[in-house]
This record gives sequence, structure tokens and C-alpha cells, in this order.
Amino acid sequence: MRATQAVPGDARTAARGRAVLGALLLLLCAGCGGSSATSDATTGDQTGVTDLSTADQLGTSDAVSDLGGMGDTSSPDGGGPACYGPDSEYPTFDRQCGSDAECAIGLHATSCCGSMYAMGIRTSEKGRFDALEPICQAQLPLCGCFSESLELDDGTTTIDQSNAVQVECRNQLCTTFLP
Repeated sequence: MRATQAVPGDARTAARGRAVLGALLLLLCAGCGGSSATSDATTGDQTGVTDLSTADQLGTSDAVSDLGGMGDTSSPDGGGPACYGPDSEYPTFDRQCGSDAECAIGLHATSCCGSMYAMGIRTSEKGRFDALEPICQAQLPLCGCFSESLELDDGTTTIDQSNAVQVECRNQLCTTFLP
């Protein structure tokens, strides 16, 4: 049997460490409830495509997005788009299409807990999406929550992100769905 010897101050140090850890955990969890800000920045005819974040109907324009318009692509510190927070606007991606071959899937993190949004975008926008999404994900606060929810353009929400999301051109808009 191995004996352990108590070192003076260990109990006080451990108690302080637990208190600090508890306070940090509370602060991290407080920032967890947010999701990306959304707005209907599109104009034109109603298409029947659902904005999953607000459940509003979208219109169409030359460049449409379920997540709002974006004039300036820099964050307050100049490092890219301001994707989360009170003054955030997620970048706009063109969703218009004439065939399924013109569509791709962009997977966007909507909360620090891991919730995702699979959006249909034009294949020509995929490179820009792939460049901006890591910048947006880096802006998410750390939090102690966990979610596997996945939202799709067709209004479907699932908790299994391993589902095979597909995209097709519906009513001239790239639209994600589950088969």
C-alpha cells in the first residue's frame, strides 16, 4: 500500500482552484446562448424558402442569403466579417441557380455549442464561403454546452449531424434538404 503525505496548503490551494474554475465555467456558459445574427436583407418576390433562424419568408435578388446582407466584410478589428454579437451581419452568399450542378453546401456554425446550419449556395460562392467561415467560427465564444442540431434550407432541423445533407436547385435557389 502506498502512503501519501499531505503538503501544507494543499487544501486551501485546491479550494481556490475549484472556486476559480467554477467562476470560469459560469462565464463560459453565459456566452453560450447566442447564435448568429440574422436579418432579411433581400428584396423582391416571395419565394417560399424559409429562413431557418427567423422563420420569415425570403425574397429574391441578384444575391440572396438566408443570413442577411453584408456591405463591409471586416470586423471591428479589421480581421474579417463580424459574424456574431450585437452588431453582427453574416456575409451574403448567392443562392440563385438554374440547375442542381450549380449548387454546393456551406456548413455554418450558428452557436458556440456546435449547432450548425447547412446552407445551399452557388458553387461559384463555395471558395468565398470556405475562406470566411473559419474567420466567423474563430469569433465564437468558448462555452461548456453541447448541441448537434443541424438546420437546413427546407425547414428541417435534425439532431444528427451525420445525416447525408443534399442540395438541389428549387425555384431557382440552391436549397439543402435531407433525402
